[in-house]
Amino acid sequence: MMKKCAGLLLLCLSVISTCGRTEAQVNTFCQANGQATVHAGDLVCLVPNLGFPPAKNGPDPIAGLTAAIASQANLVPLASPASGIIYNTDPSLQILVPSGTESFGPVLSERGETLRRHKAFVAFSYQRFGFNSIDRVSLKAIPAVFLASVQGQPRATAFEETSTRVDLTVNQFALYATYGLTDRIDVSVAVPILNVRIGANSNCNAAIIFNGTGTPRCNFQLSNGTLTNYVQNFRQATGLGDVVFRIKGALFEGEHLRLAAGLDVRVPSGNELNFLGTGAAGLRPFLVGSLRGRVSPHVGLAYQWNGHSDIASIQGPGVSAKLPDNFSYAIGMDARVVKRLTLSGDILGEVLRDALREAVETQPVTGFTGVATGVGSYNTNYASIGGKLNPAGNLLVTLNVLLKLDHYGLRNKPAPLIGLSYTF
Repeated sequence: MMKKCAGLLLLCLSVISTCGRTEAQVNTFCQANGQATVHAGDLVCLVPNLGFPPAKNGPDPIAGLTAAIASQANLVPLASPASGIIYNTDPSLQILVPSGTESFGPVLSERGETLRRHKAFVAFSYQRFGFNSIDRVSLKAIPAVFLASVQGQPRATAFEETSTRVDLTVNQFALYATYGLTDRIDVSVAVPILNVRIGANSNCNAAIIFNGTGTPRCNFQLSNGTLTNYVQNFRQATGLGDVVFRIKGALFEGEHLRLAAGLDVRVPSGNELNFLGTGAAGLRPFLVGSLRGRVSPHVGLAYQWNGHSDIASIQGPGVSAKLPDNFSYAIGMDARVVKRLTLSGDILGEVLRDALREAVETQPVTGFTGVATGVGSYNTNYASIGGKLNPAGNLLVTLNVLLKLDHYGLRNKPAPLIGLSYTF
């Protein structure tokens, strides 16, 4: 008897601990009373609506995970506006001429030079992101433990252990335009168009009943009432992402050293419930410095302030919470290898504050393992390696690959980028 009571006590403590990580609330944004809601067609509800145990009455461990994936998938880097052919004043002619000796600049970071008065820059880029883990939890096998009540036995409690696979791909198409207001100030706009593809399947692995009788059933209940131990779904969305406006001004222009400061304003124009945007406005002041020359090192610092979003809450999608702020930095070098070719490399880092994070926990009584969502800060780093080719005139062709260097946050596979730009 004492053993049974002790076991039940440990079980209750385990449940309370898990519920505390998810604020002990059932998120009904995607499902209500066992039925799909009006948001069922949104990508953010694809995983929670795969299936659920009969008479589930506990917090949904998948809801926080889905919000974490959604919020972090929209924090991937954009290519840098107006990083290409620049103009300088010829000391003898006193007119602007395109640089023929310096490099063509970095790909995903900034340099301390501006475009020059009445010059215009247009560009297009395509970048593909495929994600494989979040906080070391593989997206190919996400464990989750659901709490349910056994029908006909009000005091009986059942646990079901599931395994879910999520395949998430983001195709990012972006249009850029920059215009030089003066020789020291330029303005830019970046317009991303996103195609997001998400597929998921889930298996019910095991079930156990406490304080009751009967054979535990390991299955999901679909919205039409069908019981099954395996469910799958696929969906995609295409549309406008979050548009970014920028103003950048030169602070210092020496013979070699250039310093500039700027401000990015992000407009929440993308549909966050379909992973197309963040759902929050953002401000990002930045400071950059670079050295002119055939070999050009550069460094940048920035801080991103974000507003509230419906994909930022630990309770899951549909509950508004603040999207995490972040401090970012970049350090790298670009170098002209030959007249028409520049190679570049950067280390890009971010420190995210109070972001949604994932961890796998094992319940002491059932032995089942499941993912749990919490809030914490972390640092993450990328490597950007690429180059720019000048086939003719002021046309540039850009090739680049972005590599995630750690497992913190949402981790992407190597992300290739290709781009075209022209300076008028």
